[in-house]
Amino acid sequence: SIPVEPDRLKTLKVFVRQPADQIRKPAQSFEFRIDDTASSETAEYTATFNAPENSR
Repeated sequence: SIPVEPDRLKTLKVFVRQPADQIRKPAQSFEFRIDDTASSETAEYTATFNAPENSR
């Protein structure tokens, strides 16, 4: 849970890791989902995981 004041923005740096034995492609899409627990609104953002060169 990350609180954000109403009508404000919050910038976050997110690091995503995946076990090397589960990396199938150099780039793999995934989704972030944001849920507003007060209003029940949701938003989704598609991002890309780029595997390190030495893990393929």
